[in-house]
Amino acid sequence: RNATYWLSSRSPEPEILGLMMALQRTFELKVFWDVGGNIGIYAWLLKSLNHNVRVTVMEPDPANCCLLRDTRRRTRWLSDVEILQVAASNRSGLVQFALDPISSATGGVLSDQRTFSEQHYGVMPPIIQSPASALDDLISPPPDLIKIDTEGHEAEVIAGAMGTIRR
Repeated sequence: RNATYWLSSRSPEPEILGLMMALQRTFELKVFWDVGGNIGIYAWLLKSLNHNVRVTVMEPDPANCCLLRDTRRRTRWLSDVEILQVAASNRSGLVQFALDPISSATGGVLSDQRTFSEQHYGVMPPIIQSPASALDDLISPPPDLIKIDTEGHEAEVIAGAMGTIRR
């Protein structure tokens, strides 16, 4: 799991990492929501640039959440990062979530489409039931920035965040 982070000679998504750094420097973000946080690279980056930024990570994959919690536990200035083991969606409740057994990076809420694992790896992914939450149902302060990477479920996430986006 997560081997691509260690086997590649370059950092993952360098353009997006650069964009996140520029956004933090330019706007001095105070609240950041990392939706589809995976192992938390963007949450950890923004927190490293400003220890005071309030970060909430939403990640439904149990193994990824375990890694997120382990990282938070080992790093003093990450202790206030909120980790929610939920799938973001257009409503709160339960959803069927396909895990990515190969890279851990492409799990997603089941839809009518074939999963990434089926399409690209030829593997039927394990399916779990995951709690889901609309972003509008979160109690956290409204964010200055939301990063959404939910493997094809982004339209539903945005539909469940319209009140938050308006605020």
